[in-house]
Amino acid sequence: MCSSEAASFVAVCFVISACARTTNLADSLPKQAEDGGPDASRLLDGAVVTEAGLARCGSQPCACDNGLDDDGDGLVDGLDSECTGPYDMDEATFATGEVKDGNPRCSDCFFDGNAGSGDDGCQVAASCALNGTALDAPRSCNGCTPSGECIDNCLSRTPNGCDCFGCCEVRAGASLVKVLLADSCSLALLDDEQRCPRCIPSSTCRNECGRCELCPGKTPADLPTDCKQPGGAEYTCDEGQACGKSQECTGQSYCVQGCCVPVVL
Repeated sequence: MCSSEAASFVAVCFVISACARTTNLADSLPKQAEDGGPDASRLLDGAVVTEAGLARCGSQPCACDNGLDDDGDGLVDGLDSECTGPYDMDEATFATGEVKDGNPRCSDCFFDGNAGSGDDGCQVAASCALNGTALDAPRSCNGCTPSGECIDNCLSRTPNGCDCFGCCEVRAGASLVKVLLADSCSLALLDDEQRCPRCIPSSTCRNECGRCELCPGKTPADLPTDCKQPGGAEYTCDEGQACGKSQECTGQSYCVQGCCVPVVL
């Protein structure tokens, strides 16, 4: 656990200290394939899924892909604002139950489930999300502008309302706040800036929240009435297929914030 007596340090601690950051995929999933349970019969790019097509976390379906309202908020899996993907084991907060190790002073694609830029080409200073600068960042990530390779590899995996590095615009009543996805933060704690660190989203590697899209904290009840499709969903996706659960998505994709996005590994 990371702690400090100074409130300002606590906020910074989530991003640039030695504290581990969470992500929505388990780095250990491939090695769990042999002991993922009797119905973990196939692999999807190394991730364990059940015969029913549910994401497998250890010996059970992952909370954000099991078809259940685990936190009792009336929202399930891909429609739950606090789910960041199918391999998320915590519907109640922006925590995911998995640790993303790596250089805490650098940020890569938050939604690819591993540390480092080798597979996505993303490498910016972690301080960019806090103050918009790369001051005192290591040479390897001494900048705030993601490369074209990073945008190509990461943006399609980024949920509505978020940037490629885990900074999301979250609806809180009539207000919108920009917070870093952190294991200390939930919709109920958005007013606590120590638990929900504020952030500055990337201007170029960012999935804007569309007018009729679901985004963190934004439910169908918050959408304009004309967003409802005749005989269909109450929301749409600016890109891709609308969904309520991952089983409705085709190919190697899953449901998050009501939209099918590519499988994130």
